[in-house]
Amino acid sequence: GLRVVVDVVYNHTLASGPDGALSVLDKCAPGYYYRRSESGEYENSTCMNNTAGERAMMGRLVVDSVVHWAKMYRVDGFRFDLMGHLPLSVVEECRRSLDALTVEKDGVDGPRVLMYGEG
Repeated sequence: GLRVVVDVVYNHTLASGPDGALSVLDKCAPGYYYRRSESGEYENSTCMNNTAGERAMMGRLVVDSVVHWAKMYRVDGFRFDLMGHLPLSVVEECRRSLDALTVEKDGVDGPRVLMYGEG
């Protein structure tokens, strides 16, 4: 049958800053979720403002949202945009968390959920 792979983008967001109309993460914890240069500017090597996947709550946001999508929407896989901008530990935790899902408990055969990424 038809399988669904979701293209997820965790390496940047559309907007940042506590006053930005489209900013979300900086309104929750200003300055926490993004990488900044020594001068305080937002880093943007991903084409927009880089998220800081090495920070605990950004990593958790990635892992928790992947698990949520798998459990609630029964998606078959995830394609990570610029996966290389995420710490390996976050990617590995995504895999471990997906692998822990079972058909009996969660309605999902976690080890069968595909994960791949670019860069």
